[in-house]
Amino acid sequence: MSSTLRTAKFLACSYDGVWFMKIVIIGGTAAGTSAAAKAKRVDSSLEVVLLEKSPHLSVGACGIPYALAGLTTLESLVARSPKKFIEQGVDVRLHHEAVQLEVDKGTVEIFNHSSKTTYQESFDCLIIATGARAIRPNIEGVNLENVFTIRGMDDALGLAKVLPTAKRVVVVGAGYLGLEFVETCVALNIPVTLVQRSSRVLSDFGETFSEQALAELQRNNVEVMLETEVRGLEGTSHVTHVITNKGSLEADVVIFGIGVQPNSELAARAGIRLSAFNSIHNDEKMRTNLEHVYAAGDVTDVFNRVSQRHEYLPIGTTANKQGRVAGANVAGEHDTFKGVVGTAILKLFDLGFARTGLTVLQAKASGVEATSTLVTSKDRAGYYPGAKPILVEIIYSPTNGKLLGANFVGDVESVKRVDVVAALLHMEATVEDLARLDLAYAPPFAPVWDSLLIAANRARKD
Repeated sequence: MSSTLRTAKFLACSYDGVWFMKIVIIGGTAAGTSAAAKAKRVDSSLEVVLLEKSPHLSVGACGIPYALAGLTTLESLVARSPKKFIEQGVDVRLHHEAVQLEVDKGTVEIFNHSSKTTYQESFDCLIIATGARAIRPNIEGVNLENVFTIRGMDDALGLAKVLPTAKRVVVVGAGYLGLEFVETCVALNIPVTLVQRSSRVLSDFGETFSEQALAELQRNNVEVMLETEVRGLEGTSHVTHVITNKGSLEADVVIFGIGVQPNSELAARAGIRLSAFNSIHNDEKMRTNLEHVYAAGDVTDVFNRVSQRHEYLPIGTTANKQGRVAGANVAGEHDTFKGVVGTAILKLFDLGFARTGLTVLQAKASGVEATSTLVTSKDRAGYYPGAKPILVEIIYSPTNGKLLGANFVGDVESVKRVDVVAALLHMEATVEDLARLDLAYAPPFAPVWDSLLIAANRARKD
């Protein structure tokens, strides 16, 4: 880029009053790799250094349960190889861990896990994309062999070695990840027990939807233990038993899927502001409270556009978007990330579960008056072969009809209707807006009155 062009771009696009020449990105998963790729696309002359402490880059971790079930391969989960980034001009450094930041000096201290040496790297601008780690409970026996949390490729490779010979698996945690791994075990014909501390599975859905998930698990011969707390693990070298408040369970493999926590310690030591969730708090441009320091991905909190609150909602789609925004802005563009509405989807055997926005309880907890309408319909014309039931819950304000959320359960493909409501939530639409939508109709896809339209019309009358 010529100096004239660079000056013009600086004057038009630089947020912080400087032109960044060297960008250091800490973290090589969704947000970090998205930031690196975007920054180089915007300005190929930028020096971009991408640090990743593991030997793996750009891994689509959400695909791990399906790869272990044999539906694809672990190798296919790599979205973009280090070679592709290097060809783009990104300085990729695997096995390199950032251990200390001196933001005022513009340096990062890096430990090379391969050579066991430490060195310093300078930067004009820093993007922290250190992600999150799986929560590992502080209980006796948790460090025994064949005890796993699943967050990255190393976890997946370890589990791939032991699952083929496993005789009994215990999965702890009945959220999205836990249920996905339960299905993986069933697909591999491994007896599996699901242990959940609370009284419901999929507890961030409404109670009716949790009941359907429980029934689907039981229909597939999954032993489900609710209101059960894991208190320890037993074994000599390998795990053999899970100790709970309801007794001992045999297990030669244990998988914990009880949530994640942000890898924010490095940022905290550098004086970067954290939220109440111990995640990094940034603005819509991905800037932190420190000049020339950006943050993106699962290490950050996010603004929920429905609750109007900052929350910790780590998910790959958000991380990629935040990384893209950060990469664009450090390269001189003006981009923003306005937040999320909390959309999620899950396949559980023959059923799909999807949600967006808030449940009634979540809305009330946020100080928002809410009610809901529950509708059971068909996912296609009732006379068309293969028509199946779909349950839709629309959550909305009883005073002004503003849409607040939706829950779905039905055939795996049919619950993608959630995206319609998610789009409307971003537009702050009402049930009236939903009722007037021109939705596609043909008997193989939907009835003439789609379940969404039925729910909206019922809400208008309530």
